[in-house]
Amino acid sequence: MSAKSILLLLLCVILTIFLSSLFIPSLDTMIRKIELAVSTGVLRIAGNAPEVREIYVNEYLCEENPPGPSIDGLAGNTLYPVFNATLFDINGDCNVADVHVYVCKNTTGLPCNANRADYNSQMTLYRQNTYYCNFTASNSNLPLHYFERYGNWYINVTAYDPVNPSFYNSTMRYWRYNENGAFLYPVGGDVINLGDITLDSWNNGGENTTRNIGNIRLNLTWNATDFICTDSTCPGPNNVIEINGTNFCVENNTVRTNECGYINTDPLIRIEYFPTGGMRRCGNFDCSQDEEFRTYPNNLANYSLWWHINVLSPKESGIYRNKIEVVSRFYTDEG
Repeated sequence: MSAKSILLLLLCVILTIFLSSLFIPSLDTMIRKIELAVSTGVLRIAGNAPEVREIYVNEYLCEENPPGPSIDGLAGNTLYPVFNATLFDINGDCNVADVHVYVCKNTTGLPCNANRADYNSQMTLYRQNTYYCNFTASNSNLPLHYFERYGNWYINVTAYDPVNPSFYNSTMRYWRYNENGAFLYPVGGDVINLGDITLDSWNNGGENTTRNIGNIRLNLTWNATDFICTDSTCPGPNNVIEINGTNFCVENNTVRTNECGYINTDPLIRIEYFPTGGMRRCGNFDCSQDEEFRTYPNNLANYSLWWHINVLSPKESGIYRNKIEVVSRFYTDEG
């Protein structure tokens, strides 16, 4: 190869190296080119309504259909049932859910919610196990008075998502308030005082009150024995007042001729005496009104009774005693 050819070849190599240096990045540039670009990944887990899975009254599971668990009331008193609920939340945050319980009487009807509930209370958390939370209600806000009408009651527990209150779940269940037929006569004791009697005339014997302390209308039947004086001042023979079906009757006012209920001569035969339509349930705790909101003297759940008696002479002076017995049963025509 001639010197001229070699020189030309060298010039081509130098030119090639020069041009390559213009387009091939340096090592530092190459390192910077292959570095990883790191950004922030974003996703969102939506809030879910806590599911009310189970509702309990006094630790008994309420049912989806009536009647559900039963509760016995306290005659003349107030019971405070305990309501609990079990929630499930896939977010695992049911522990901060907003939970309310609504209780409705059987006469309230549906829906049973904040607008129609007879009683309501906020529920508080008392136990959590991951997805499940147990809530309870303050039973002081949920009284069950003795006079509330028996039958199927509704209970609704509503739970709101802690992040988005528009996410909520309402679950309704049933429980039953059992029948309780109970009454007092006389109110305030066990002695029916007929007072002082005038012989050979009709007497309006003392005012004594009878009261319905249960949750159902009542039919009352009555019986009484002869009056006998056992004091030393009346040894006989005129120390007995015989009940003969015409001389002793019970009435809700002082007018004897106004449908007074006369006790039969046969002590085994009872008479019925109670207001038309049954002895009503009370309408409030002290029974100052009945279920139909009547007050004294028209209250048919808490009213006075008089025993009218005609005692023929001769009768020895002294204290005469007998046994007056009253028995109740459910008034079956109640609607």
